[in-house]
Amino acid sequence: MRKLSHRILFLLGTTMLSGFLGLTLFLTHHEKQTALAQGERLLLLLSETIIEGLQTVMLSGVAESTREYIHNLEQLSDIRGVTILRNNGQEAFRDNSTIADVNHRIGVDSFTKRKLEAPAVTVIHPDDPMLKRLVSVDGAAEVQYSYDADDYHLLTIYMPIRNRDSCHGCHGDDQSVRGLVKISTSMFRVEHELRKTGYSVWTAVMAVMLFILVMMYLLTVYSVVQPIERMKRAMKHVVSRENDCIIPQGDSCEEFDSMAASFNHMVTELNRYHRGLQSERQKLETIIYSAREGIVVTDQQGDVVLVNPAAEVLLGKTEARICEEDFSNLIDDPDYINASLANGRVDGSVPETVFYNDKLLNIYTAMIRTPDGSPLGAAALIRDVTEEKNLERQLRRFSNTDALTGLNNRRRFDELLLEEFDRACRYKLDMALILFDVDHFKRFNDEHGHDQGDRVLQAIGQKMNEIFRTIDAPCRYGGEEFVVILPNTSRDGAVMVAERFRQAVAEMVVDGLRVTVSIGVAVRPWMQYADGTAMVKSADDALYRAKKDGRNCVRLAEPSA
Repeated sequence: MRKLSHRILFLLGTTMLSGFLGLTLFLTHHEKQTALAQGERLLLLLSETIIEGLQTVMLSGVAESTREYIHNLEQLSDIRGVTILRNNGQEAFRDNSTIADVNHRIGVDSFTKRKLEAPAVTVIHPDDPMLKRLVSVDGAAEVQYSYDADDYHLLTIYMPIRNRDSCHGCHGDDQSVRGLVKISTSMFRVEHELRKTGYSVWTAVMAVMLFILVMMYLLTVYSVVQPIERMKRAMKHVVSRENDCIIPQGDSCEEFDSMAASFNHMVTELNRYHRGLQSERQKLETIIYSAREGIVVTDQQGDVVLVNPAAEVLLGKTEARICEEDFSNLIDDPDYINASLANGRVDGSVPETVFYNDKLLNIYTAMIRTPDGSPLGAAALIRDVTEEKNLERQLRRFSNTDALTGLNNRRRFDELLLEEFDRACRYKLDMALILFDVDHFKRFNDEHGHDQGDRVLQAIGQKMNEIFRTIDAPCRYGGEEFVVILPNTSRDGAVMVAERFRQAVAEMVVDGLRVTVSIGVAVRPWMQYADGTAMVKSADDALYRAKKDGRNCVRLAEPSA
C-alpha cells in the first residue's frame, strides 16, 4: 500500500506544483508587466517635463544652459541618458547650425555662437522608419526595450518636440516637429525588487505546498490507505479460507464504511454458503463412500481422483492401483470404456453388462461437462448385478415355465407360436405343430388320486424333453393337453417324430401304470393357415380324429375335400 500512498502523493504534488507554478508565473508576469507599464508612464511624464523645461529655457533666451540642464537630468537616479535630437536624427546642441538658422531667420545675431563646436553625431539614421514616424504630423512617442549588461530591462522613449506657436518666431512654422527627446532609464530597481519578491513568493509557495502535501499524505494514509490495507488483509484472509475476518466500521469515511459493510455482508454470506457446501459435501461423501455401487471419478486431465470402497471390492483392485492405472483400464478393457464414453450406449452398440472379476457388472460411464460443453472429467458407476441377473433368469423361467412339468406354459406357448409362425411365413420355411392329450386321464385321477395324475403329467413332460429337439418348444397347453412347436419340420418329419413319441409314451410305465396319448399334427405350408391360432385349431381337429379312431394314434391334419 506504500506504493499507493506514494502515487497519490506524487499525483497531488504534481497537480499542486503545476497549479502553484502557473499561478506564480502568472502573478510574476503580471507584476512585471504592471511595473514596466508604470515605468513607461513615468518616463513619458518625465519626457514631457523635459520638453516643457527646454521650451522654457529656449524662450528665456539662455540656450547655452540647455546642455547643463540635460546634464543635471542625467544625474537623476536610474536615468541612463537624455539626448535632444534634430529632425534628421543628429544630436542637437553640439554645433552652431541651429543657432545660425535662427539668427538668419530673425535677421539679428540674437544667439551667440559656440566657440567650441563638437562633431555631428547621428543617433538615428535619417532613413529609419521610426524617425519618419516620429517627425510626421501625427507622430507619437515610441517606446523601446533592450537589455543592459546585467540582463535588466533598459527602457528608452522617443518623444517628439512639437513646434508650438511660441516657437514660430525663431524656427518658423514649416515643420510640425522641431526635434526629439530621447531618454533612457534602467528597470534595475524595479526588476530587482520583483525578483526578490518572486524568490519570497516561491519560498512561501514551496513551504505551503510542502505543508499541504504532508497534511494530504497523512490524511490519505489515514482515510484511504489504512482502510484499503484493512480490506486487503481481509481479502487475503478470505482467499486463504479464513472466512472469519470482519472489517471494523465507523473509523473511516462514509464511502469506506459502506464498502466495509458490503464486504462484511459478503463474508457472512460466504461463510453461510461455505458451511452449507461443507454440510452437503459431507452428505455427498457419506453417500459416495457408503454406497454399494462403485464410483470412480477423474479430473480434467484424466487422472483418477475419487474411488469409493465399493469400487475396490467390485473391481478387485486397491484404490492405489485404480489411481495408478488409466481410467480406461477399470475392467482391463480400454476399448470398452472408451466406446462407452464416446457413445454413452445411447444407440445400444455397447453392452451395459460385462463379466469381470467373477461378477456380472453394469458399468455406466459419462463425461462430466460444464454448461458450455467443456469437459471437466469422467465418472463411472459400477453395479454388481450378478444376483439380480440370476433372479431375473429365475423369474423369467418361472413366468414361462409350467410349475408341474417344467415345460413352457400356455403364455409362453402363445409367444413362441407367434414368433415361429411369423418367421416361417417371412422366410417360407416348414413348420409343424403337435397337439396331444393323455388318454383316459380322468380315470387316473378318479381311481388313483390327483397325485398320481400329476406324476403321470410329470413323466410325460420328462419324456417330451427326451424325445424332442433342442430347437423344438414342448409346452403344456392346459390340463392333460400338451403341444410342441417344431420349427423347420416337414410333414413327413413331423408325423415321424410324433409317432416315435407316441410309442415312447406307450412303452412308459408310471408307478405300474400304462399311459398312452392321442396326437394331432398340423403342418404348413402343406396346409395354408392364416395364423397360428388356425394352425392350433387344425391340430386339435386332427387330435379329435385320433381319439375317434380309438386313441393311442397319430393323425395328420389334412385339407378338407
